[in-house]
Amino acid sequence: MKKREILTNPLIERRVFFLVAIIYLIPVGMFKYVGSLDGPQHLLTSNIIAGLLSGSDFYGQFFQFNPPVIGNSLGNYILGVLNLILPAWMAEKILLISYLMAFFYGFRYLVVSIKGKADYKLLVIFPFAFHTLFLLGYYNYSIAVAFMFFSLGYLIRKDRNRKPATFIILTLLFTLTYYAHVVVFGILLLLSATYLSYNFICERIDGNKRALVKFLKRVVYYSLAVLPGVVLTWFYYSMMPDTARSPVPVDGFNRIQYLLDFDLLVVFFKETGNHFSRVIMISLLIAVILILITRSKKTGNPDMPEGFVKGRFNFWLFASVLLFAAFFFVPNHMSLPVRMAIPAVLLLIVWIAIQETHRLITLGLVVLINLMSAGLRYYQMSEHHHLDEMIREIVAMEDQIPDNTLVYTANYSDNWVMYHFENYLGTEKKLVDLNSPSVNEVFAVNWKSAERPFLFMGARNSINVSMVNNKSGFYPVMVAEYVMIFDYDRFKKADDSDPLAELIRRDFQEISISPNRKVGLLKFNRWPEVNQNKQFILENEMAKAGIEKKAREFGIPFEDALLKDALWLYDTSAR
Repeated sequence: MKKREILTNPLIERRVFFLVAIIYLIPVGMFKYVGSLDGPQHLLTSNIIAGLLSGSDFYGQFFQFNPPVIGNSLGNYILGVLNLILPAWMAEKILLISYLMAFFYGFRYLVVSIKGKADYKLLVIFPFAFHTLFLLGYYNYSIAVAFMFFSLGYLIRKDRNRKPATFIILTLLFTLTYYAHVVVFGILLLLSATYLSYNFICERIDGNKRALVKFLKRVVYYSLAVLPGVVLTWFYYSMMPDTARSPVPVDGFNRIQYLLDFDLLVVFFKETGNHFSRVIMISLLIAVILILITRSKKTGNPDMPEGFVKGRFNFWLFASVLLFAAFFFVPNHMSLPVRMAIPAVLLLIVWIAIQETHRLITLGLVVLINLMSAGLRYYQMSEHHHLDEMIREIVAMEDQIPDNTLVYTANYSDNWVMYHFENYLGTEKKLVDLNSPSVNEVFAVNWKSAERPFLFMGARNSINVSMVNNKSGFYPVMVAEYVMIFDYDRFKKADDSDPLAELIRRDFQEISISPNRKVGLLKFNRWPEVNQNKQFILENEMAKAGIEKKAREFGIPFEDALLKDALWLYDTSAR
């Protein structure tokens, strides 16, 4: 086979694409734990989902599913189903491998939908699957981007063949994008509407007299297809607390510097990583400039009017510029600028991929960007080695806690990573962390608002130290019997002016410390005093009568009322 035939042979190109995709999956399997920031929160939430689905009475006391309108929960549910049969670390790997392959082939599907064929420029996309939000563990957002590729590609392919089956599939793709992440769904709506309007303008310029009628039919058809996602978005937004709805600007985010450093590919090791990311950014800019200078004047598909074809090809550059503009103007809240920058760059790569370029430009761009990506992956693996060790220590501590136990995590570390890693507690076992932010009204599961145990941290009402509010009528009574402390040496140095440290020292006993003293596990050891108080109440007729009256009034078991007062007596006498 001649060299030119090899370069243009579609079968060889598909095999090369698949081979490179497999190579890019290797980092996922290098370590047992991936070590992202929001990743453990997804694992914890999914473990709760799996427990609720499997009928866990323990989880059922504490948690409930939120209404099925949550717009960033698809990854949680996928992990939850996988957790029914697999350990958390393996379920996470399957999810990430599935995401990466969906991202790679979703991009390919979109480009082929636009251009009608594939070439080796598609190999440029692989490094961008490892964008900063994916590395931070924003799995739902990442999955949504992959669905966005397929949704746009399907819309383009079926735009002239709008059958009932097409409508069903398109509605499903848009709705799945919503369930993966509501922000990406919004971007998808913007791109779809802009694409249809852009092509309408091109057809009008070409003199198509029926362009307006066709455009209005498309608007009605696609409006119905996206309607479920739009309705769900409205319900989701109405559920959000006021603090989440109102943008809160965060100072100190230099957007121009962010793009110059190309931080959307870097997380943990900026000083070294930016050497590679800047080269990738410069390579893309050079490719754009060369394409604009050298591309042929006619983009070939003789079956379509020339203006429509050019518009269809140029749209992706226009859409990229549109999202870059949004990057500069959206409020700096909930990572919104970054959520705009990533699809802006991806659409720029789509535009590059659909252009006819000289083979030297293609070769240089593909080789340089993937070489820089290899450098990024190398340093990420070096960093993840340390992260994996930290996670293993947390899980080793978790192994010492019995299933179906109430726990509390206390973070004394000044390492921002550890504030996220505390969520690894409860990913492999059925544990409930009183101090975990992983459940609330805008995630897949939430604390029960009624029929939940009255919770104590040691012998103190948990409302004083935890994120969970107790109400006097909530029974049975349950005590957090284990505390996991992050950065144990810093905890030991905390003085008694720290009420949490004072409470832990008073009510808990050290049972295990990790080799590097980064994690400590303690157990509640004040049951003798609490049981003495119970005995004191039982022997005091007046006190016992008071407990019996309280139990009758609240309709609760006598033992629960007795335990609550015994804990209260110990707490007040020990202060």
